Amino acid sequence: MFKLPIDIENEIIRKYPDVDVINLFHDLTTIAIQKTCFDGSCNIRDFGKFIAYKIYSTRTGKDVVRFKFKLSTSFVNRLKNDKYLLEKLAIKIAVPFTEKNKQKCADKQDKKRYINTRIPEIQKYTDEKTNHRIATQEILKILETPNEEV
Repeated sequence: MFKLPIDIENEIIRKYPDVDVINLFHDLTTIAIQKTCFDGSCNIRDFGKFIAYKIYSTRTGKDVVRFKFKLSTSFVNRLKNDKYLLEKLAIKIAVPFTEKNKQKCADKQDKKRYINTRIPEIQKYTDEKTNHRIATQEILKILETPNEEV
């Protein structure tokens, strides 16, 4: 079972005493992970997107699943320009990104570009799967409701 940090868990329990926070969080993350794995992505509006895809690993010599989270641009921009965070954030990176770092990352840039070009395709597939799932749920809801006699 997924576990929140105790301070966050206590804060949410304090705000919502009637809700089983532990199971709610577990169910929420499980459903998001399942949607990501079966549909290719799970978009959380104004926050980010979970993405899952298959890729060949040269280290293990077989296909493996890659599971990533990409923050939305709007969320990142809100964080970057937040004056309160800039004043209160205690951590600061001491070493800037240098040419040496850039050279280490150069061989991975092609793979990154390829994955980023595939994201719209993954999103289209996800939208199709989501629409199909919503339609199926609506049909099941209609079939489950008792027929009213005229």
